[in-house]
Amino acid sequence: MPTPIVARARALAAGVVLALAATSCVPPQGPAPGGTRPQSQTQVQGAVVTRGQTRRQLEARAAELERDPRRRAEAAAIRVRLRDGDFRVGDAVVLSVAGVPQFSDTFPVRAGRVLQLPEVAPIPLGGVLRTELQPYLQRQIGRYVINPTVDAYSLVRVAVAGAVARPGFYEVRPDAPVSEAVMSAGGLA
Repeated sequence: MPTPIVARARALAAGVVLALAATSCVPPQGPAPGGTRPQSQTQVQGAVVTRGQTRRQLEARAAELERDPRRRAEAAAIRVRLRDGDFRVGDAVVLSVAGVPQFSDTFPVRAGRVLQLPEVAPIPLGGVLRTELQPYLQRQIGRYVINPTVDAYSLVRVAVAGAVARPGFYEVRPDAPVSEAVMSAGGLA
């Protein structure tokens, strides 16, 4: 099996195009020097916004950037993310609640940035970061289920086009390698 870098190089050489829906991103894969996984980054109006960080880390980073007049746009982008959260209409949440099969499925994020589960009020996702999803849903579902055991993660939509077997839109985890999106589309053609 090729490494993620080789898979990316082959995909690019074959003319595969990945387009990310909304502001979601598929981050680079593999360990960085020192053995840690690199953080994903997205450009938002010229500012770099790092994904996969906690609210506390992002608040500290924004405060640090606000001290430098040349980096205030980056700080503003982080503040917007903290206010609005990471979820956009069309993202999906894979949810499993032990003993509650009607809450165990893949649910789309709907208009108004809400998650609509069967038989309960919509759960707002505005202001929720991906790193906060599981504990947040544990609390929200706890309003309806006693001591719920919740497993939750998000998916983002990506468009895969070019030299693949089945071009189209696919849902992948935000930290998935590019090769996973290409394989979802049936691999290189």
